[in-house]
Amino acid sequence: MQQFNLPKTTYHEVNYRLVVIHYTFWKAVVFVNVDMGHPFVRSVINTVQRYNHKQYWRMRNEVVSSTSNRSKITRLIYLLRIKRMDAFNNASMGTDLGSGAQFSGPPTLYHGLNGIVVSHFAKIGKNCTIYQRVTIAEGADRKAATIGDNCIVGAGAVIIGGVTIGNSVKIGANCVVTKDVPGNSTVVGNPGVVIGNDVTE
Repeated sequence: MQQFNLPKTTYHEVNYRLVVIHYTFWKAVVFVNVDMGHPFVRSVINTVQRYNHKQYWRMRNEVVSSTSNRSKITRLIYLLRIKRMDAFNNASMGTDLGSGAQFSGPPTLYHGLNGIVVSHFAKIGKNCTIYQRVTIAEGADRKAATIGDNCIVGAGAVIIGGVTIGNSVKIGANCVVTKDVPGNSTVVGNPGVVIGNDVTE
């Protein structure tokens, strides 16, 4: 039987490489626990969630914009991509070619698209935060909510019909809103009840 004489350094070289691999792995783990803005961490999160915030909103803007310079083929491809992201996350941002929910700016989605459903007829202001499993649905008259700037919509909240929600409103988790809500208010419960107003007289 033929014998192979390995160099004495082989064992140490292998160990060194394993150390480097382990160091790289644990460094990545530390990034996951510490720095959510790190490019590596964001890449992993985007892969797992199948939702890339910047790409999604850039493509969505091209799809719903009546002034987009993109070709119809490109816009159809964008529509397919965002609908795939929607489908994976059991969500919909009311997006279609030539129509769709109006956002004054991309909302903050701390849990990504997870279960969020927004009517094509909704209008949402700037700097809004929408948590998971929120539904903003149209009523029988095909009208949906108009939501002001700087609003927070808690997890599982449901907003039904053509209600008007003022600026800086906080809607509690699992709240059901079917009536207008004045600005700077907090609304909770089912049906939703305004429990406070932050406006200083």
